[in-house]
Amino acid sequence: MAFPKWITPAGDLGTVPETEYYQYDLDAVDSSGGTLVFTLVSGTLPKGIQVVETGRLQGIPVSELGGDLNVNYKFTIRVTNSTTKNIVDRTFNLTITNVYPPIISTPPRNSSLGVFIDGSEYSQQFAATESTPGATLYWDIQSGTIPPGTKFTSTGLLSGYFEPIPAPGAGNDPDWDSSAWSFLDWDASTLTVSKTFTFTVRVTDGTLSDLSTYTLTVQPSGSITADSTNVTVDSTAITVDASGSGQHNPIILTTQSELGNVREGSYFDFQFRAIDLDGDTVYWEIPALATGSFDEQTSPLYDYFDATISSGMLTVGIFPDVSTVVDSANDTSVSTLNYNQYNVDPGTVIKVRVSNGLPEFSGRTDIWTEATIASNVTVRITGNTFLEAQTGRYLTQASSGSNATITSQSAVTGNLTFRGEDHTGFIDILRPTYQITFAQNILANVGDYITQSSTSGNARVTAAVGTAGGAGGNVANVIFISNSFENGNAISSSNIAIRGLAVAAYPSANVKDIYNTTINANIGDIITQTGSSGNATVTANIVDFAKNIPVRYTNSTFNKLGGNIILRGSDAGVWITSVNVATSTKGVTFNEGDHIYQYSTTANAKVTANVINASEVSVIYNSGTFSANGVVLLGGESNIEVNGSNVSVYPTRSNTGISVTATYFDTAKLFDINSNLATAIPKINTVSMAYANITSVEAVGVSLGSASTEGTVGFDAANFDQGVLNLPTGISLTEDSGWLTGFLPDQTISSITYEFQISAYKLIDPSYRDTGIFYLTVLGDLNNTISWDTDSNLGDIRTGSVSDLSVSATSAVGKSLYYELTANSAQRLPQGLQLGLDGLIYGRVSFSVYMLDQGETTMDGSASPLTPETTFDLKYTFNVTARDASSTITSNRTFNINVVAYDKIPYENLYLKALPSSEQRDSFQTLMGNTTIFPQDKIYRSTDPWFGKVNEISTLFLAGLSPSTLQEYVNAASTNHFTKRFLFGNVQHAQALDDDFNVKYEVVYIDIEDQNSNIAGYGPPNSINLEGTITNPYYDSANVAYYTAFPNSKENMSNVMISSIGYQNKGILPDWMTSRQPNGAQLGFKNAVVLAYTHPGCANLIAYRLNQREFEFNTIDFSVDRYQLDNVYSENYDITSNTFLTSSETTFDRYPALSSTFTYATTVDYAVSTAFDEINQKYLPDLVATGALDGIKSNIIVDGQTIVFAQQEYTVPGSTAISYTEGWNNVVVTWDTIGFDNAANNDWDPSTTISGYNEYIIGPDVAPTNPLVPTDPQDGNLAVVSGIVYAYDADETIWHVANQRAGVWKLNIDANAIVTLTLVRGIDYYDTLWVREGDTYRDSHIYFDPIIKTGSTVPNFSLIPQTINSTYTTWDGNGTRFYNYRDKPVVPEQGDKYIKYTKTGVFT
Repeated sequence: MAFPKWITPAGDLGTVPETEYYQYDLDAVDSSGGTLVFTLVSGTLPKGIQVVETGRLQGIPVSELGGDLNVNYKFTIRVTNSTTKNIVDRTFNLTITNVYPPIISTPPRNSSLGVFIDGSEYSQQFAATESTPGATLYWDIQSGTIPPGTKFTSTGLLSGYFEPIPAPGAGNDPDWDSSAWSFLDWDASTLTVSKTFTFTVRVTDGTLSDLSTYTLTVQPSGSITADSTNVTVDSTAITVDASGSGQHNPIILTTQSELGNVREGSYFDFQFRAIDLDGDTVYWEIPALATGSFDEQTSPLYDYFDATISSGMLTVGIFPDVSTVVDSANDTSVSTLNYNQYNVDPGTVIKVRVSNGLPEFSGRTDIWTEATIASNVTVRITGNTFLEAQTGRYLTQASSGSNATITSQSAVTGNLTFRGEDHTGFIDILRPTYQITFAQNILANVGDYITQSSTSGNARVTAAVGTAGGAGGNVANVIFISNSFENGNAISSSNIAIRGLAVAAYPSANVKDIYNTTINANIGDIITQTGSSGNATVTANIVDFAKNIPVRYTNSTFNKLGGNIILRGSDAGVWITSVNVATSTKGVTFNEGDHIYQYSTTANAKVTANVINASEVSVIYNSGTFSANGVVLLGGESNIEVNGSNVSVYPTRSNTGISVTATYFDTAKLFDINSNLATAIPKINTVSMAYANITSVEAVGVSLGSASTEGTVGFDAANFDQGVLNLPTGISLTEDSGWLTGFLPDQTISSITYEFQISAYKLIDPSYRDTGIFYLTVLGDLNNTISWDTDSNLGDIRTGSVSDLSVSATSAVGKSLYYELTANSAQRLPQGLQLGLDGLIYGRVSFSVYMLDQGETTMDGSASPLTPETTFDLKYTFNVTARDASSTITSNRTFNINVVAYDKIPYENLYLKALPSSEQRDSFQTLMGNTTIFPQDKIYRSTDPWFGKVNEISTLFLAGLSPSTLQEYVNAASTNHFTKRFLFGNVQHAQALDDDFNVKYEVVYIDIEDQNSNIAGYGPPNSINLEGTITNPYYDSANVAYYTAFPNSKENMSNVMISSIGYQNKGILPDWMTSRQPNGAQLGFKNAVVLAYTHPGCANLIAYRLNQREFEFNTIDFSVDRYQLDNVYSENYDITSNTFLTSSETTFDRYPALSSTFTYATTVDYAVSTAFDEINQKYLPDLVATGALDGIKSNIIVDGQTIVFAQQEYTVPGSTAISYTEGWNNVVVTWDTIGFDNAANNDWDPSTTISGYNEYIIGPDVAPTNPLVPTDPQDGNLAVVSGIVYAYDADETIWHVANQRAGVWKLNIDANAIVTLTLVRGIDYYDTLWVREGDTYRDSHIYFDPIIKTGSTVPNFSLIPQTINSTYTTWDGNGTRFYNYRDKPVVPEQGDKYIKYTKTGVFT
C-alpha cells in the first residue's frame, strides 16, 4: 500500500520578519489518491503562525522574547491520507527576526524643551516606540549637562527644580556686556545668569538604541522685569504673571512615596522637607480642612450613592452625578445634576458614603469607599394573592432567564381596600291594637282583614281567633286600617266580612283600646321583632308616638305589616306597615394590632397602622388570600371579622408584597422589572406566583473596598475639582519644622486614605509658597485578618457530576465571611458551576470540554488516572475574595479544579415527580418546614439547590441514559406506560463517602414501593397475551378487541425504556447509593425520595424525629403520568455525529447557543417593521431612501433576497387603533392601464388581503395523505388546495392554513425596479430565523412567539436574548475561532422536559 510522499524538502524554511503576514504552502503527494491532511504533531510553531489542513503555514508572527533577537522554531508536520489513514512526518525550521530599534517620540526629536525661571519645578516624561512586545527600555544622558536641581531616571523621567545659575564673576555678566566694564560702580553683578543647557538622551532595548538632542534654558528670576530684553513680548515661554523680584518660592522636596502606609492606633511622626533658594526661613501650614464648594468628587468614573450599607446591602439613595455638556464651537459648557442615574448591575463599581454607622467617623460626611455590586439582590414582588418564598428555594423568571437562590424574605405586607355600607331609613308603624267583641263566634287568622260595609271600617287581625275546625271565638284583636265599626244587630247578612266572605256576626260591645296609645324611644334604643331577624337602632328621640321612627339597620328583614315589635326589651304594641332602607358607603376604622379574618377564605392579616373612616388599611398578611368578591348583605352581615366580631365591610382589593433577597446564578441575566409579559411572572421552584410581578429593586449586595476622603457636590472655591482635604483626628503639624505627628484613631474598616494639602512658605513673606497634595493611608486592625481553611487545589470532579466543592476561610475576630470571584482576576470555573456568597460551589459540571479529536491526541500527562492525557479545558483556575459584610477586611486566594472527562458523551436522567393536590402539597411543605424535625444547622449545604432539604416529592427513576431525541423517548414509552401510583415505605438514612472514605454527608430518604412488583422488586412480563384466557377482551371506541396486556410495574417501565434508549453510563448513581454503609454493604440503585441531605452524624436523629412525628406519607398521592427528563446538558450534543455542536461561524466566545425550545427554520436577509403594502409593488429607490427594509439605505438590496415581517399589526392612519387588515393589502398592479384609481370608472387597483393568524386558527387542516398536497414535504413547504395556501408543519405532520404574514417572502425586482413580494416558506410557532442584515435585527436570532403581547391582538416575532459579544478573543488574525461556554449553571429541574405517557390503560 502506498504512503504519502513529501515534496517540500525538510529543514530551513527561511527567516520571516515579525508582525508581517506570512504564508507558505507545504506540498506532498499520494499515488493511491485520497485527501491529504496536514497537522502539527510536535515542536512549536512561532506565535501567531498556524498550519491549516491543506498544508498552508499562515499568520502574523510575533516575537515571544524581549529585545532584538532572531528566534528559531523547530516543528514536525504530519501528512495523513484521509482514506488510507497512512501517515508520513517531516521536520522544518522557521526563524522569526525582531531587529527594530526603539525610536524616541516624546518630546519631539532634537527640539527645545523651553525657557523656564530658576526656582520653578519641572517634570517631563520621555517616551519611545518599541515594536518588540515586552521589551524593556532603558534611558540615560549620553552627553551634555542637564540643569542643576534636576535628575534623569532610567525610566526616562526628567524632573526636579531649576537652581539659580551663579554668575562666573563680578562684572562679568554675559547678558549685559562682553567684557568686565566699570564692574566696581556701574556694572554690578546680578549673581545669577541665564543659561541654555544642551544634552543628548539615549534609549536602548538592550541591543539597539536611539539618540535625540534637546536644549533647555533657565532664566534668572530677577531678569523678568519691564526693562529686560532677555524675554521679548512675543515670547510664550514665560507668562505675564512670572515674578521679576528675584525672590523664589520655597520648593517642597518630600515625595508621596516617602509617606507609605500606617496602622490605626499607632503613633505617627513624619517630617516634610523643603528648600528655599534664597536662604530664607521656611515655615509650614496645612490650609483649612474640609473646605470647598463645587464638585469635590474626584472621580467621574463612578456613580455616588449617599446610602447606608446594612448587612452588606446597598439600599436607597443614589447620589446625584454631574453631567457636563461641552460646546466646542462656542467654547462653553453646561453642567447639570443628574438625579436619575442608576447603574447597579453586578460587577459595577460605585462609590458609597460609609461614615454612616461607623463611630470613628460620626458626624463626618466626607468618607467614601469604592464598592462593587455583588450578585445578591433584594427585589419587591407584588400581587393580589398571598406570596410565599422560603430560604433555599430558587426564584426564576422565564422572560429574563434569571435564576437566583433565595437567602431571605420579608413578611408579606400590603394594603386591604374595604367597602363598608350604612343602611338607614324609617320604620313606619300604625296605631296601637284594639279589641272587637262579636255577638257570635268567628274564625280568623293573623293578617285577615275584617270589614264592615255600613261604616266602611277595615281592620286587620293581629291574633288568631279560634282554631281551624273548632268553635271559634267572639273576641278579635285588630289594628284599624280605616274608619271604625258600629255595634248592634247585623244590618244585613253581608255587613261583616272576613277575608271578603260575609259572616253572620256583628259587634256586640263597644270597640276598646287594649294597649297604651303612646310610644317613646331614645337615640340608641334597639328595635327588634319577635319572629323575624330584624334589628335596628333608633337614630332620633321619639316622644308620645310617631308614625316614622328613624333608624340605622343592623338587619332590615323585619316582617312588614306584622306586630310583636320589641322596644328596649318590651312589646311596644305597634304594627309595622313598611320598612324604608337607604344604603350609603362608609369608611372603616382600624387600630394598629387589630386582626382581620375572612370566613370564606380563612385569610387573616394584622393591621399595622391606625385608620379612621378610611377605605384602605396597611396590613401584614399572616396566611391565605383575601377574596375581593365579598358583599355586605342588606342586613349588615359580611364574612369579615375584626378581633372576633363581625363587621359590615367587605374587601374590594387586596394588594400584597414581599421583599425577597436572592443570589443570581448568572449575573448576565437580571430580573425584568415591571414587565407586562406573561413570562415575567416570577416562579418559586418552578411554581408560578400567580398574578404577581417583580416591581422594583430594593437593594443590591456590595463588596466594599478602601475608603478615602471626598467631598460633596459643588465647585471648589479655591482649587478646581480638588477633593475635600482632611487629616486623621489627632494628627497635627509643627509649623517651624514640618513635623506631622500624633496618635492615629482606631477604625473598623480595613483602610482609609486621607487627602490633605501642605504648604511651605517664606516666614518673611508668606505670599511666596509651594503647596502640594499628599495622601496618607491608614490601615485597620492588625488582628482583623482572614485565614484560608481550604487548600488551593480543590481536587477532581467528573463531567456530569453535581458539585459538592466549596471554599472557606476564618475571620480572626469571628466575623461572618462572604465569597466572590475576584474582580480583574482569573474567574474560570468549569462550565456549569458557580460560586455562591456562602463559599459553596454550586451546579453540575458540563460534559463539554475541549479536546483534540475527542481526546485521541494528547499533549501532556495527567495527574489523575481517570483523566485522558489531554490537555485543554480540564484545569480551571479562579481567584476568590473572602470579605466580611462591610469589607473591613478582605483576602484573596487562587484555586484550581481539575475536570475529569470520564464521560465524553453526555448522559440523561429520568425522574418521577408527584403532582399532589394543593392541600397535600401544603401538608408536605409544612412537615419539611418543621425546624424541630429538620434543624437548619444539621442540614448539609442548606442553600445549595442540589442538596439541602426538598420541598417537592420526586425520585430518580433511571440514571445514565444515552442522549436521545424527545421522539425516541415518546416511542420508548409507547407501551407499559399509563398513569401509575407509587406508595411510600419506611423512612431510612444512608451516608456518602469521599475519596478518603470519610463521611461527607448523609441522606434521609423514604422508600418507594410498587404494588405491581413482588418483594424482590420483580414485576410481571412486559406483555401478557390473554387470548384464550379471557372471554371478554378490551374493546376501544372503534370496537377493536385487545387481548395483550402491557403491565406498568416499575420493572416493566424500566425494561422498555432501557431496551429502546440504552445506557450511556449505567453506573452513574448518587454518591450515597454507591458508598459503603456502616453495615459494610452498598445500597446500589434505590427507588427513593430524598427528604434531606444532612451533616455527618445527623441523619439518624432526623429520621428518628420524623418517625416520631408519625406523618402518614401515603395521604399524599404519588401518581405519575409522565417522566421528567433531565437533558439540559445534552441539548448542544449532536447524537448523530456524537459531537458537541459548534458554530458554523466558528467564532470565539461571540455567538451563544440556541435553546432546544426553538426549531431553526432558515436564514433571511431582513426582518422588517414596515407594512406589507408599503413594500410590495413599490419602487426600490423609494424603499432605499426611506430605509423601509429595517433601516437599510444602501445598494445591498438585490433581487432574490428574503424578508420576514417582524411586526404583524399596524395602526389605522390618524388613529392609535389596531386594525387586523391594516398594512396587509396585496395590490395586484401598481398603475392602472386606463385611468388612475378612479372609483367612478371601477379603475381602482384590484387587491386582496394577505391571510394571517385568524385564518391560521380557524382554517381546516389537510392531512399529508391528501392527493392535492406534495408527497414527502419538508417543514415550511407550501401548497394550494381549493385556492387556500397551506404550510406543512413537520412537528405535527399536518398541513395548516398558512399564516402568510408570518412567512418568509422573496424580493422580486423587475427591470423597472418595482419590488414584488412572493411567499416562499411557512413559519410556525417557535420557528427560529437568523437575520443577516438590518439596523435592528442584524446578526440575531428571532422566533415566531406564540405569546400575544400586551397591546397586540395576534402573535409576532420576538428577539432571542442572545447577546453577541462585541469584544472577543481572536487567534492568528481571527482565522481560528471557538465557542464560549454554552452550558450555564442550572438548578434542579431547570430546562427539564416532560415525556407524557400516551397510554390510558393496560391495553391501550
